Amino acid sequence: MSDAMTYWAANIPWSFRDLKEKPSYETRREMRYNLQDYMASTIPFKGYSGKSVLEIGCGAGLDSAEFARNGARVTAIDFTDTAVKETLSTFGEAKVSGTVLQMDARALVFEPRSFDLVYSFGVLHHIPEYRTALSEVRRVLKDDGHFIGMFYNKDSLLWSYSIEHLGLSIERVPGVPFAEPYSKAELQSLLSDFFREVTITTHFNVIDTPTERKVKVGVDDRFGVGWHHIVNCNK
Repeated sequence: MSDAMTYWAANIPWSFRDLKEKPSYETRREMRYNLQDYMASTIPFKGYSGKSVLEIGCGAGLDSAEFARNGARVTAIDFTDTAVKETLSTFGEAKVSGTVLQMDARALVFEPRSFDLVYSFGVLHHIPEYRTALSEVRRVLKDDGHFIGMFYNKDSLLWSYSIEHLGLSIERVPGVPFAEPYSKAELQSLLSDFFREVTITTHFNVIDTPTERKVKVGVDDRFGVGWHHIVNCNK
């Protein structure tokens, strides 16, 4: 098992596997979308009813469940079997259906032009072969399809203060094998190699402190110092 698979199998975001009593799906859903409240206006969970959605790196499956709750035909993949099990459990609690598969983002087994939307939140910046993964995203999108994703912002308050100044871990659990944040210009250049139109907005103005993670700070999104770049791309 690779270092990356070992790390992520043990540290599935929003699974709370380290707690003695795992919070319910509804509790985890409320926690996620309250903390990252900007998602309500930037991620079109309600916009893909009846359409095919692929999530790459589903983790605990909260976002895949959200698309499914709103009528999308969801396929969720992750490269760890533990995340697949977590997502299936989440789907069961949420009372939604979908396909959940263990798969590597660098080698998708789907036919070309299979999906209306490929969605990947905070995953591709953890893959060293990110260009291979983006090529696969483009391949499986329909000709009029969209890619929506989240990438970490190199020009954020969190990166400059919490990580570079304080030396804190980029993830909650130290030791993540690979993480590549991007400036907005770097991300625009990268994605323009694969997609016809690329729009990037920046959100989630937070810092980590030695005692608390994701402390919100009162900075407007227009200053571009949030931790999350949200990309919306047309094939």
